[in-house]
Amino acid sequence: MKLFGPEACRSVCHSSRLQPRIQRVIRVGLTLLFLLPPVLHAQARPSDFSRKVITRKSPEYPSLARSLRLGGTVKLETIVAANGTPKSVEVRGGPPILCAAAVTAVRQWKWTSVSRETTELVEVTFQPD
Repeated sequence: MKLFGPEACRSVCHSSRLQPRIQRVIRVGLTLLFLLPPVLHAQARPSDFSRKVITRKSPEYPSLARSLRLGGTVKLETIVAANGTPKSVEVRGGPPILCAAAVTAVRQWKWTSVSRETTELVEVTFQPD
C-alpha cells in the first residue's frame, strides 16, 4: 500500500467499510492535502518591539478542516501601518487548508498606533472541538 498520493486515498477509502459520505470526506481531504502546495517555513524579520493588539477577530474554522478534525498553527508576518491597521499579511508556515482563514482574520485586526510601521509575527492556532 502506498502512503502518499491519490493511491493512498483510494486505498484508505476502498479498504474499509465506511459509509459513502465519510468515504467522500476522507477522499476530498486527503486529495487536498496532497494537491495543495506545502507552505514553506521562512524566517521573518521581527520589529524592535511588539505592538499590542487592540482588536482581534477570531478566524472562521474551515468546514472541511473541522469535519476532518484537522488543527494546527498558522504563522504570519504582518506589516502594520503606523495607525495600527495591517498593510500586508504573508503566510510563513502552517497547514495550507487553514492559511486563508487565518489571513482573513488577521487582516481585520487592529494594533496600537505608533510613529512608524512595524513587522509583527502572528500565530493563529486552530483546535478541533
